[in-house]
Amino acid sequence: MYKRQVDDEDEDAEGETEDRPKAVEEDDEPEGDLQIAWEVLDVARCILEKQSGPACKSFLSDVYMRLGDLMRFNSNVAASIEEYQKALSIRLSSCAPHDRMISDTHFSLAVAYVYNASEKDSDVDPEQEKRKALSHYKKSQEVSDLYECKPHGG
Repeated sequence: MYKRQVDDEDEDAEGETEDRPKAVEEDDEPEGDLQIAWEVLDVARCILEKQSGPACKSFLSDVYMRLGDLMRFNSNVAASIEEYQKALSIRLSSCAPHDRMISDTHFSLAVAYVYNASEKDSDVDPEQEKRKALSHYKKSQEVSDLYECKPHGG
């Protein structure tokens, strides 16, 4: 994309202006964006791991989830599973059993296991990965059912 630059000397006798490229804006390269996202999340993880308190735990579990998403997007499924498991561990210890964040984490883990089962160059047993995926899909549904059964104040 070009920025529009107009100088007084660019005007001709008729008062029209010329468009000239002043500078090319930054490239929208996905690799650069993904690298920046990873660096920001990694810094956030480092900071939050040193903190304590329920709010920090919640933020840390969110960071692990986004790192898992980023790893999965980069086809690093095994690493995404590890990040999702860290998030699940935090959420199971700090959230109510019917919390939708737990359901979301189980669902993300299930999706990651499905991707892992379809990896051609992986040394994992696809059937075992599919069973793990099914287990997490079921747990996600169970948590959702708990949420629906919970009385909601109005």
